[in-house]
Amino acid sequence: MSACAFALCGVLSIAPPAFYDHPAIGWKIDVVEMPLAELQKTCLGVRSISKNEMVLGCEADFAPHRYAKVFLPNDVDPITRWSALRHEIAHINGWPAEHPQ
Repeated sequence: MSACAFALCGVLSIAPPAFYDHPAIGWKIDVVEMPLAELQKTCLGVRSISKNEMVLGCEADFAPHRYAKVFLPNDVDPITRWSALRHEIAHINGWPAEHPQ
């Protein structure tokens, strides 16, 4: 299982490289939406993040089964939500958590 989080602290401006920025073909992805405050707690359990880090999304994927859960806030603007989804799908496509370009 791998896990990554999309955080406001500097990561918001990081768009995925083109190599990873495409639909996750062949994956079953469940998107779970929740209030931003609840998302902070959920993502803290999925990935080790600082309690001071504002997270806008995270994902947990189970590569052998090609199944992933993406956790997103339901109380942010649509562009932020879309950016977070795009970011997390790039991780499902293999983009490392260190965000190399």
